[in-house]
Amino acid sequence: MKNIIFLLFGLLLLGCGVSKKLNVAEIASIYMEYNPGEDLNFGKEFEATIFARMMDGSEIDITKKNKLTLISDDIKRLPSKNTFLITKKPLSFTDETINLSFSLTDKDQTFADAQEIKLNLRGALIIQSEGTDGINGVNQRNRTGRAIFRDGRDGDNGGNGTFGTNADQLTCYIWRKGDYNYIAIDNLTKNEVWKYKFDTNGPLFINASGGNGGSGGRGGNGGNGQNGAKNKNNKILRVGDGGDAGNGGNGGNGGNGGVINVFIHPSAASLSSLITIVNLAGKGGRSGVAGSAGNPGLPLSGQLAGRKGRVGRRGVVGLNGVNGPPPSINVVDFDFSQYE
Repeated sequence: MKNIIFLLFGLLLLGCGVSKKLNVAEIASIYMEYNPGEDLNFGKEFEATIFARMMDGSEIDITKKNKLTLISDDIKRLPSKNTFLITKKPLSFTDETINLSFSLTDKDQTFADAQEIKLNLRGALIIQSEGTDGINGVNQRNRTGRAIFRDGRDGDNGGNGTFGTNADQLTCYIWRKGDYNYIAIDNLTKNEVWKYKFDTNGPLFINASGGNGGSGGRGGNGGNGQNGAKNKNNKILRVGDGGDAGNGGNGGNGGNGGVINVFIHPSAASLSSLITIVNLAGKGGRSGVAGSAGNPGLPLSGQLAGRKGRVGRRGVVGLNGVNGPPPSINVVDFDFSQYE
């Protein structure tokens, strides 16, 4: 009985592709599997798994394979690896799909595939129009001692974080027609018009907060000086001083919140209580810490001691951005045919 259980368990593992070795030459297709019953709308996060279907019909989970490349302008992978965010900004009300491409490479073999996913437009519509976060400054490597010179090398200063960008300025026009709400968003910053339709009962979220500033990088440690010594000619070599510590990098400033104006046609007036707009300031980046000062070498008996390296300075915290003005939401009669 026990042997039968082990045999069944082994077959189950093979069927799931857990223990099967992945051979790129034997891949028939690559695809993303997701729950089609889940709300799938613009701006939404969703869980998914990427599988390689092999020529023998088995499937292997390749979501976390380092050799897998996901290419898409419509979604991005979040840090959890199995979570994805729909980032597409549709330019037409008829655009209800996201497109993605896969590429898996092993040695000199590559398999590529593509997939189109149709959104069901259910649930909340989330308009992502926040500023871009700044990039963190570079952390500097620690210095070591020197082979030729007596003094330790100075640590390099940490890199400064870059500034977060300001959020966009948006003018939004909303109306209801048939089974859907429609929203045309005039992005005055990017000179684009985004067009979304969504379920009449679904709430609307607009995120127009400023980007956060990047953190300052850590300063490098100063190198240690060389010990006092005698060379082969009995010449006494001085004690090496410790290298100075590198300063921490400055944090980048946060971006400003966006300017949001919303005009709702009377046909969609009930939506006014289902709109949430966030246009807060981006936070300033954290300051980078200073490195540690290098120690002097050890003196010979009676020899003058060396100097410890100078202490580095911590970087400056970035400034917060400015909140956007209170959003304007008004129910007004307008001709929405000009935005269709």
